[in-house]
Amino acid sequence: MPRFSLIVPVFKVERYLPQCMDSILAQPFTDYEVILVDDGSPDACPALCDEYAGKDQRIKVIHRVNGGVSAARNSGLDEAKGDYLIFLDPDDFLVKDCLVKLNGFIDKTSRKDLIFAGHLSFDELSGKYFGNMSGNYGLKLDGLERAGIIAATIEENGFDWSSWSVVYSTALIRENKLRFSQATKASEDLDFLLKAILASDKYGSCEEALFVYRKKRSGSASTEPNLETLLSQMKTFEYWYKYFKGAQLPEAQKRVLCGFFSMIFAEKLTGVFKLQADEKATALKYAAGERDLLNNKYLLQFLRKKKDAKTSLKIKAVILKITGVKTGLKIIGVLSSAVNRR
Repeated sequence: MPRFSLIVPVFKVERYLPQCMDSILAQPFTDYEVILVDDGSPDACPALCDEYAGKDQRIKVIHRVNGGVSAARNSGLDEAKGDYLIFLDPDDFLVKDCLVKLNGFIDKTSRKDLIFAGHLSFDELSGKYFGNMSGNYGLKLDGLERAGIIAATIEENGFDWSSWSVVYSTALIRENKLRFSQATKASEDLDFLLKAILASDKYGSCEEALFVYRKKRSGSASTEPNLETLLSQMKTFEYWYKYFKGAQLPEAQKRVLCGFFSMIFAEKLTGVFKLQADEKATALKYAAGERDLLNNKYLLQFLRKKKDAKTSLKIKAVILKITGVKTGLKIIGVLSSAVNRR
């Protein structure tokens, strides 16, 4: 049984896949397997996957009909045999000695269900690397549990919900039957990670940057807003807002969690201005049915505490559109006062 299973979903990334795979094969730590999941990619990716598999027996390839990144990751998850899972996007890559450092971290600490790993960012437009973001922003996890970790991370520096920045115990995922939601077309990483955190009580935070995240890749899902993506993200934020609102949690945690998901719901809703008229109407109609996310005490409390809170004219316009002038002006007043207190 290998130490690590690296699961790489592959779709229309022929330009980036070689760098991703070469970064894995260059690792001096060799006790791993790679599962390449060709999600029906129409370019040269299927042949590239087979070429890499032909070079190294640790590499396995799954060719499947296109079903989306969640379905691809789940296919890889079904085949994984490693002690720990790494979900690596095909346009990202590993730093040198990533697996050596990760294995060393595991060996010198007690067994962890989740390891929050640090990462660098690579800006494709400028060609520059920047940051040395430590795992979970360097937050000390001692004494924190489940929802407390999520709340503390949000208060510290937002919440990085990328699946590639976390190393998962295979046992945790299998025992809790965790899967990436195939009904979710965006923010599937957030949904999966939150469920994993809430299922675990053994966490670790690796201070070193182990992964490199490629920013601003043209053609990626995150750079091309559309109605399906927008609604999927908002529904995910709505689900977790309602989950934490109904959970038995300390009020301080509930304020942060519900306030955060209300805020990113509002921020994401500004994407309606990039849609066609009929799609915009559909998105606003959905949001109008969930106006509690834009008018609740947790949002107001969260914004008051966030002294660096900013809101664009687009967010103000959305709030006015959904909640009405009287309520909208009240919320905007809170936002403005939060900015003025900076």
